[in-house]
Amino acid sequence: MPDPTEAEALADEVQRLREERDRLADETARLDRRLHGGRTRRVLVGTLVVLTCLSFLAASTAFWVNRNLLDTDVWVGRVAPLASDPAVQAALADAITAQVLEVVDPEALFEEALPERGQVLAGPLAGVVDSFVADVVRRFVASDAFAELWTRLNEQGHRSAVALLRGEDPDSPLVDADAGTVTVSLVPAIDAVLTRISEVSPEVLGRTVDLPELQVDDLPDAARAEIGDALGVTLDDDFGVITVYDGDALSASQTVLRWFDRLLVVSTLLTLALLAATLAISRQRRRTGLQLLVGFALALVLVRRLALRLVDDVVALAQVPGDQAALDAILRAFADPLLDATGWILAALGAAVVVLLVSGPYPWARALRGGVAGLARGTAGAAQGAAGALGDQGRQDAAVAWVRRRSTALRAAGLVVAVAVLWWGDLSWLGLVVLVALVGAWEIWLRRLVDVNRSADEASTASAT
Repeated sequence: MPDPTEAEALADEVQRLREERDRLADETARLDRRLHGGRTRRVLVGTLVVLTCLSFLAASTAFWVNRNLLDTDVWVGRVAPLASDPAVQAALADAITAQVLEVVDPEALFEEALPERGQVLAGPLAGVVDSFVADVVRRFVASDAFAELWTRLNEQGHRSAVALLRGEDPDSPLVDADAGTVTVSLVPAIDAVLTRISEVSPEVLGRTVDLPELQVDDLPDAARAEIGDALGVTLDDDFGVITVYDGDALSASQTVLRWFDRLLVVSTLLTLALLAATLAISRQRRRTGLQLLVGFALALVLVRRLALRLVDDVVALAQVPGDQAALDAILRAFADPLLDATGWILAALGAAVVVLLVSGPYPWARALRGGVAGLARGTAGAAQGAAGALGDQGRQDAAVAWVRRRSTALRAAGLVVAVAVLWWGDLSWLGLVVLVALVGAWEIWLRRLVDVNRSADEASTASAT
């Protein structure tokens, strides 16, 4: 007959084993749910990272377009210096010269003035006048007066165009709200050129004329009529006028701008919301942060590539070489600030990536931090030893040994930093000299530190033998 005590002990053991079985079953189920839930979380975080980067790409592009193309002050700041660009001056001079010669018409003037036997000279003499007019126009386009006129024309034309696109009242003589057109009038520039011609050689105009003093704010039709009356000619309706927007494209442009304004707001808010949600859901925020930084960097690189590609493609559309040079200068005025800004942002993102990696829990990061700390202590100990103080030789030896093992990588790192500064930095000659000196000092210091330690090792080995 079994002992009651043993039977009770066996029953307790069976009960304990059942409870252990149930606990292990619950733990297995919990781990299984966590495993599947962790996989779902990782997929969700990865999806959010991609969406955040795409939203950042849209927001950054929209911000740049809004700032550079829709802000009149920024626009003027970009295009005003173009008045001194030789390619732009040449293109504008050609356009103004063609308009002035339409008024002067030197060949008709000589045909009227010369006798019948001298009509053969009308063409060559007209060519001389053409060269004279072109020279006057080139000097005017290169003057401070034209630079001021160019700035005012762009400011008024851009402000009027943006106001019309946003459905506001432009209150500008350059805008015909009923027809839905925005024009830029070159009539004041043509008037200034004609005035200079009449002062130097009034015979070119056929007679002495009293030209009006036109301003940018004058209505194009009225200004054109005043010049025509002064010269005694009838000018075409499109004389001296460049149409920026016409009625056919206006409605579509206004719709695009409304959607663009919404895109800027929505993409900015969406980027911030997705960024917060991604970091909140992630269990490995450091790794997620690295993924976001790399994604942002790729988005900026894509923007840079697209900008460069767009500049090249648009310039290639121009058929005349002179127009290509002027168009390239205009596009570069907007693309270069974008490239500079994205370059600095990429450098900042790269620095953030380095900080997250070096400060992470990775074994190599711990070893790197320990090596740098040992190197710093060793360098400080060496300096104290030179002054008569004794340092911890073991730590110094470990630091120097760490540098020796990684001397090639450290030299390469110095060169990489130098290349990055040269790529993104706008260095003066002095800055370039300082950069070269710093890189040279870094390389020499590494070589000297390694060579001194190698000599000490060789001496120690020789004494031991």
